[in-house]
Amino acid sequence: MMDTLTKELYEEVTNLLHDMGTPAHIKGHYYLRSAILEVYDHPELLKNMMNGLYATIAEAYDTTPSCVERSIRNAVEATLDRGDVDFLYSVFRNTISKNKGKPTNREFIMMVVDVLRVRHM
Repeated sequence: MMDTLTKELYEEVTNLLHDMGTPAHIKGHYYLRSAILEVYDHPELLKNMMNGLYATIAEAYDTTPSCVERSIRNAVEATLDRGDVDFLYSVFRNTISKNKGKPTNREFIMMVVDVLRVRHM
């Protein structure tokens, strides 16, 4: 059973992904949400993505870390390609642009976690 704060954070991340335009019908959406929630509570998981963060998520979803990585990458790319550009800019400011290329999974997750941390200050 989720406590109230955890439930609120889960809903906030879900709404943020929806507002950004992350397609909810792809596996990567669920993995990305889980990754953001895990990193929010345990930032050390980013030190070794494959054996840390991806392994944790893979275990929860009964899949492999490489499948988690690939699905999150697909979700990030779909968000940046088809998402709401104005909303993405309002969230990430000048940290994303066509000239800079797409952020890595780690960068995207950290940007979302940073936004959440600022909102909860």
